[in-house]
Amino acid sequence: MSLGGNIGRTSISHRFRVEERFISNPNEFIVRLRYLISLRIPFNKAGEKERLYGILKNEIRMNASKEETFDSNRLTAGIGIKTGKNSAIEVAFINQLETGSTSNYAYIGYRNNFDWRKNKNK
Repeated sequence: MSLGGNIGRTSISHRFRVEERFISNPNEFIVRLRYLISLRIPFNKAGEKERLYGILKNEIRMNASKEETFDSNRLTAGIGIKTGKNSAIEVAFINQLETGSTSNYAYIGYRNNFDWRKNKNK
């Protein structure tokens, strides 16, 4: 389930997810709960065409079927550059905290949003 809205020109979204997972063998079944809060902050002035935007995300993942409930927390900070009406290139830094360890990643990705509506004027 996803919920979204705006605070001024900054868009905010919340995503709740339940994962049913089989880890390393078919007999080990895990349920993981995930919550993501995401901010997209435009860098343009009001009224200007958006080209650059900032990305801030925090996702916490919890085990619902294990004694140790904390799985991991993932913090993301980055920048996006719009390349078209529905596409962008994003570069981000990800810090993932797990029980007993921390990992850092760099991310470069291409984002494209498809409009599947038959009549796009609605």
